Amino acid sequence: MKVLSLLCLIGLIFSCKPNQKEESKFSSSSETKNIEDDSEKIIFSCEQSEEDVKPLRFERKKLTFQLNTQITLIGASSVDQALAICETSNLNICDEIIDSAKKLEDLKKQIASLESSIGECRDSSKVALNVVFLRSEDETLTDDHLADATLLLSELNSQLNDNGEQIVEFKLTGVKEVLDTEHYKTSCNAIIQLSAIHSTDDALTFVITDYLSGGCLGVSFLWTFPDTSHNILLGRYDAIKSDQNIVLGHELGHVFGLNHTAAVYSGSTPGVGLFNFNDILSGGIAKDRRCAEDFDYYIHDKALSTDAEAGGIVWNSYENLMYPIAAKDREVVSLFTEGYSEAVNKAVSCWNGFALK
Repeated sequence: MKVLSLLCLIGLIFSCKPNQKEESKFSSSSETKNIEDDSEKIIFSCEQSEEDVKPLRFERKKLTFQLNTQITLIGASSVDQALAICETSNLNICDEIIDSAKKLEDLKKQIASLESSIGECRDSSKVALNVVFLRSEDETLTDDHLADATLLLSELNSQLNDNGEQIVEFKLTGVKEVLDTEHYKTSCNAIIQLSAIHSTDDALTFVITDYLSGGCLGVSFLWTFPDTSHNILLGRYDAIKSDQNIVLGHELGHVFGLNHTAAVYSGSTPGVGLFNFNDILSGGIAKDRRCAEDFDYYIHDKALSTDAEAGGIVWNSYENLMYPIAAKDREVVSLFTEGYSEAVNKAVSCWNGFALK
């Protein structure tokens, strides 16, 4: 594998140093809880939603028939009319009507939620994303995996919105928790082993762990797709719910083929200056896939630059999400900073075209 295929966040820097021993600058803020000893727990899947909704629809049909029968016994023609009658009546059957009406309403909400998920799963305009939460024998990252996976999805999609235009949009297709004590606290290098375990042929997979040694907050492969190998991203749980959530978007940027915007650290970029984007992709996983339209991508040789001039335009590398330092004094961080906006739009649109085929 070429070194540029693997890009990660080490401590405060977005670069890959496999043997670095430095400890993390950030501590995990996730609470851990005791859990049962099952090796894998499916929280959500598109396939399971399809299966789960079938018996609920049948139960809704039965309960609707039952409720209609009950309301006719008190001369009502609708559920609302029956409930109104029961408010001022002591009829024994009213308790049954009220109970049936509540059960039916709850059932309809449950079905509507599942059908919404199924509709999202079938949306071919969005790219599939799975989320895998690792746990140890006695600790888990969260007690609401679906809520946290949904938050991750929302954060990623928001970072891919350029002034109201959604450049690419992801959909949640699977969430699960997996017993993996070895990798519950691990290093960025583990992404290679975890990729062999969790990669699928139809979705990107974000693997969430409790801790990554060497100061690593996240790691991903360059220019990879739902249908290629090594299509996972690895990140720490505390990055989902903190001001470090830009780490997750940064790692996704590498998936899109975006390199660091500055060569702050040796080996973190293919060089400095203006690059043809397709040339950068030669260091990616799917290096046989190139964009039909080539374009410039600038890599600065210094830190803290917001106004470097190259190729006749100004490039704001420091405030870009792909800048290799997660400095807290950057109040506004975006993929679409000056100069990079056009390049990022073209890169992500090119990636999206391959991903949706």
